[in-house]
Amino acid sequence: MFIHRETFLSAFFGDETAKSYYCSEELVLAIAALGSKLSSSDGELFNKSEEYYQGAKNKALKTVFQLDGNSFTELTSSSKLAFIQTLLCLAFYDVGSGENAMAWYLSGLAFRIAHEIGLHLSPNAWNDVYEDELSELDFEVRSRIYWGCYIADHLISVLFGRSTTLRLSNSTVPETDELPDIETGIEDYIYDPKATLSMANPLKRLIVLLSIMFFQAEDGIRDLRMSRGLGDVYKR
Repeated sequence: MFIHRETFLSAFFGDETAKSYYCSEELVLAIAALGSKLSSSDGELFNKSEEYYQGAKNKALKTVFQLDGNSFTELTSSSKLAFIQTLLCLAFYDVGSGENAMAWYLSGLAFRIAHEIGLHLSPNAWNDVYEDELSELDFEVRSRIYWGCYIADHLISVLFGRSTTLRLSNSTVPETDELPDIETGIEDYIYDPKATLSMANPLKRLIVLLSIMFFQAEDGIRDLRMSRGLGDVYKR
């Protein structure tokens, strides 16, 4: 949803044509934590999930809160993409573990970093934000990450009964589209290489569905407040 498999694996395996910032140590650990959490509960891999989770969380938060002596604000905007993805993986791990408060904190941090680097803006504004020259694929990957954040924000808000952080009215980046296939030799790491994986249409439908649902919820709350206000007037 917010990780493009091909660019991540290309960077992970050191493809010279791939941009290294699409993969980081903390992101690998966070993905491993989620994957092992979903494995058989009586297996050795499942028992590793907490170790992977803590490793990713400690490394990511030390960098974000500058506990390692380095300034997070001095990192490039592109290198912060992996931090956003890491924090969201950790948040969903926490959701699965019943750690709702931590899931709320970590996901909220991810959404604020996304705003800080302008992921919600039209690509026309990105030339002033990103330091490297962006290809069409880079634009599409960033769009996928942002709309993945948008969906994650709304899903987590529904789960916890809290307000959303990312607003459709503030999002000028085009909706995520189908990303092109990349010949990177990662076929051995795909569950079914012959299967056609379409992500864009389901994601677009989720965005529309969540937007409608939250618009209706906001209207209901507004109506309730108005009726309460009128009730107060009549009481007077």
